[in-house]
Amino acid sequence: MTESCVLCALALNPEAIAGGMIYKSKNFMVIHHQPPIDIEGWIIIVPLKHAESQSGLSDEELAELYQIEKKITGILEMDFSAERVYRVCFSEQVRHIHFHLIPRTREVPGNRRGPNIFLRDDSSLVSKEKINQFCSKISAIFAGESG
Repeated sequence: MTESCVLCALALNPEAIAGGMIYKSKNFMVIHHQPPIDIEGWIIIVPLKHAESQSGLSDEELAELYQIEKKITGILEMDFSAERVYRVCFSEQVRHIHFHLIPRTREVPGNRRGPNIFLRDDSSLVSKEKINQFCSKISAIFAGESG
């Protein structure tokens, strides 16, 4: 963990996370994208150890990452009507590798699909209350499928 890293800070202070941690393992935490955000269900998978690229993750961690991604993608598709789930990793603004899983539902207009998903619409931001409700529901589903 690095003191100046916002993701390391969230891992150490989970009560600061809007929606709380959806899931936590020994290597990863799963959270909802923090406000402001205009897409409900925008999930971020974060390694608990500070790493700036995938090369900083072990083979065991990468295998676990894939299993988490697969499970969340299935939940977003089956339980939240995602027609596509975009997987993106930049780690530019926050130099701690993390993986975005972005659900694209039928309601997302054509001009916001694909890379345009990042063109945030500030007129339709998701409230913290909706984020909390979403995270409670997906946490319960995730826990049920993990058990």
